Amino acid sequence: MEESAQELSSVNVVLKQELAQHAPVPKVEKALEKSEAVEDKVQDASEKLVAVRSGRWRARSGTGTSFDHQLAAVKEKEEAARHAAFHDVLTGLPNRVLFNDRLEHGLAQAKRHGWTLAVMFVDLDSFKIINDTHGHDAGDSVLQTIAQRLMENTFATTTPSAALAAMNSCTC
Repeated sequence: MEESAQELSSVNVVLKQELAQHAPVPKVEKALEKSEAVEDKVQDASEKLVAVRSGRWRARSGTGTSFDHQLAAVKEKEEAARHAAFHDVLTGLPNRVLFNDRLEHGLAQAKRHGWTLAVMFVDLDSFKIINDTHGHDAGDSVLQTIAQRLMENTFATTTPSAALAAMNSCTC
């Protein structure tokens, strides 16, 4: 960009010299004015590009804080969307997509390291009766309580491979 600005500037200098030596031509003078305006814009854009590359533009323009907030908001929305894609909205537990992904990863780790893999299956007997008798709000509350207890008492914050390593080292 800076190179283009310099080339345009040198062309404009040559045009000015030619106009100075000959009789003025209105259309050429007008074209030179436009070319000089473009030269200024290209030079300004070149300077801004250099400043952006060096990180000075945000501080100098005062838009860094706004830009940083916008970037943080976009990252937050992206993280929320990612979480929603892999977790149940009501309970916050991993959904079937994440379960399958972690199960495949765990199986691969177990096979690679010769570990034994355990999978826990939880079934709520007669849960439909709770919903039918006490309503969906009560059923949701039961599910949320069970989910919270599961997260408190399992490897909720541990990666599948770390959980496998812990189980592998267990002598139970």
